[in-house]
Amino acid sequence: VKFDANGGTGGWTKTLDYGSAIVAPTVTRTGYTFKGWTPVVAKTVPVGGATYKAQWTANKYTVKFDAAGGTGGWAKSLDYGSAITAPAVTRTGYTFKGWTPVVAKTVPVGGAIYTAQWTANKYTVTFDANGGTGGWTKSLDYGTAIVAPAVTRPGYTFKGWTPAVAATVPAEDVTYVAQWSANAFTITFDANGGRGGWTRTLNGDAALMPPSVTRDGYDFAGWMPAVPAKVPLADATYTAQWELKTYTIAFDANGGSGGGTSSELHAGDEIDRPDVGSNGSMVFAGWEPVPPAFAPASDTTYVAQWVAAAANTWDVRSVAGGVAIKGCSFPYGKVEIPAAVNGKKVVAVMDYAFFGQKGVTEVVIPDSVTTVGVKAFKGCANLTKVTMPARLATLGQAAFQDCVSLTEVDVPPLGDNYLWSSTFE
Repeated sequence: VKFDANGGTGGWTKTLDYGSAIVAPTVTRTGYTFKGWTPVVAKTVPVGGATYKAQWTANKYTVKFDAAGGTGGWAKSLDYGSAITAPAVTRTGYTFKGWTPVVAKTVPVGGAIYTAQWTANKYTVTFDANGGTGGWTKSLDYGTAIVAPAVTRPGYTFKGWTPAVAATVPAEDVTYVAQWSANAFTITFDANGGRGGWTRTLNGDAALMPPSVTRDGYDFAGWMPAVPAKVPLADATYTAQWELKTYTIAFDANGGSGGGTSSELHAGDEIDRPDVGSNGSMVFAGWEPVPPAFAPASDTTYVAQWVAAAANTWDVRSVAGGVAIKGCSFPYGKVEIPAAVNGKKVVAVMDYAFFGQKGVTEVVIPDSVTTVGVKAFKGCANLTKVTMPARLATLGQAAFQDCVSLTEVDVPPLGDNYLWSSTFE
């Protein structure tokens, strides 16, 4: 009868009597747990004897690789005797030097802990005094404290380092550059009636870039005095010089007998509108675009507008004492409001009656009218003259607002009625 310990100890081989009792031995194997015999041990010696083989299960032990401040380490439960493959570990600013203790080839009984060994890298740290004195360049260990030097520069105040100095040596070569502030001076660029000028406090000897300035109606002619390339070592004022632009302002009579005109004006000069005369049976309905009172800062042509003459019909509404004018069929040129429509007295011009009628150039309101409504003629941009009724009692808010061409109007006394501030705005 044979008991094969199968790599362990305690097995034996004996010659025993048939039928005698079999008592299995106690066997052991380092790193393994005994799981039994194969085949199962008989109670007595069989005919022909028998061989029994020990069965084992490998024990598991914890193997740990401590990265010691780095990354890539691990801890695993591994079978006894299995191969150990150390991990690749890294640590910023350090060079890996090996493991302590030396890593075994296979998992030992009881497991193991291996600790990474590191050597700090050296990096070049430079303090550039940037025109001053006191800077240095040194090779320092990663992670050691950095103490910035004291630097000086005649005529400048030290403002710090760029980039900001780290507390310890980083994992790369690094250069810190001293920042300096020169003595400051007040520099003024006076736009002299234009836009874009400024006053700033600038460091002496810094690059000096004058601003871009503009002035409506003028061409820029330079600075007085001439601007240097760098900030002077004294307060200074540079004044913009300008030359007036001229613009062509033209009136095209567009078939009118008065012909056209063309003038060379400066922006802001007063514009004189010409008499366009007549154009056969056509009615003058103003200018397009509507001329402002003063010349714009651009070449501009204003074209006379003409419409075919037509009989006017009046849109009215009955009111106390007669009718009120709501509008008309031909709101062009000179509009003469009648004193009566269909035998009924015209006593009012209603709110918004001629609102935005840019073709109206003159209005005559009869003495029968006592009320001109709110915004009745608002936006009649080509309206130049208004004849008001002598017995006018009420003049509505914004009645002639935005009538930008209106130059002639007589407003009779209104007694206790309020004349709105917006009436002729």
